Amino acid sequence: MEDGLRWLRFVLGSEQSMPEIKSWSDVYDFAVKHSLIGVCNPFAYDVRLPQDLLFQWIGDVEQLKEVNRLLNRQAVEINKFFQRAGFRCCILKGQGNALMYPKPMMRCPGDIDIWVDADKDNIYSFVKNHYPEAKEGVKHISFELSEDVEVDAHYTPQKMFCPAHNRRLKEWLEEQKEEQFNHLVKLPETNAEIAIPTTKFNAIYQLGHILMHLLEEGIGLRQFVDYYYVLRECEKLSEDEKTDIKDTWKRVGTLELASGVMWVEKELLGISESCLLIEPDECFGRFIAEDILESGNFGRHGRWVSFRQKGRIANNIADIRRYVRLMRFMPTEAIFRMLFKVRTATRVVLNM
Repeated sequence: MEDGLRWLRFVLGSEQSMPEIKSWSDVYDFAVKHSLIGVCNPFAYDVRLPQDLLFQWIGDVEQLKEVNRLLNRQAVEINKFFQRAGFRCCILKGQGNALMYPKPMMRCPGDIDIWVDADKDNIYSFVKNHYPEAKEGVKHISFELSEDVEVDAHYTPQKMFCPAHNRRLKEWLEEQKEEQFNHLVKLPETNAEIAIPTTKFNAIYQLGHILMHLLEEGIGLRQFVDYYYVLRECEKLSEDEKTDIKDTWKRVGTLELASGVMWVEKELLGISESCLLIEPDECFGRFIAEDILESGNFGRHGRWVSFRQKGRIANNIADIRRYVRLMRFMPTEAIFRMLFKVRTATRVVLNM
């Protein structure tokens, strides 16, 4: 773990001198656990790896490049799919985030998330007509574009569980639509423009995304590397734009979370203090860091994973434990998330 974190800080540019690595196998395992196999690859540096590990890592990186090429093409295609039907849309996170990286093809991708300018009923009906097996979620509908690519089509990029915070977030999202749907870029090795969010939007939206995963199964270090580059981009903004970001955090209830995230970015990833938008909160930051380092990407390696697999009751107990722990730092969102889960569980029981 220590070797992995030291190496990550170095490849991100946070450390000037190359760290002494005791075990490259540990660095590799760390990179796999946190979906950072491309970011952490050591091929650009004068290091010696065991031959088996070298070949394994080379193979992983080449496969990663191919996956990114595929997802870039598919992101363009799904964008055209919705546009042909008359919908405006914007690719969230994922392939757009990769553009902030020094080497975009080195970011480990996931699903394609796309924000579609339509209400819930219209977008769900449209997707179901073309993909009958699509699965409806709280804020998006998921479908398989191909065997290897899943798409989450969002009628809203983000929701909050506290009604007051959610109302303010909804108002802010409505204010942002025009700018986001018209912020056009080209993804690597593609020739068509697609919309991705602006830096200001990402600073607010992706913090909310971190919150949702903290409230659910867990958040991964890859998401904090994404946010590391968001904060680096924020350094280029004007003081008025930075103030607007902080004011919006306060409006939608994520200001406390932002202070914890700033600590993680500074202490774990070594980001420059000039990139921090508010004062870091060590207590909340350590809480988040413990969750990240124990659980890995999206909580897949946490000690509660096997417990969750014992059934619905065990899964609910694990969730409630997370909410109770988060009440110390974000009581409003944690309480309303728990109430939402209890209400949903009650409906399921009554309908059985």
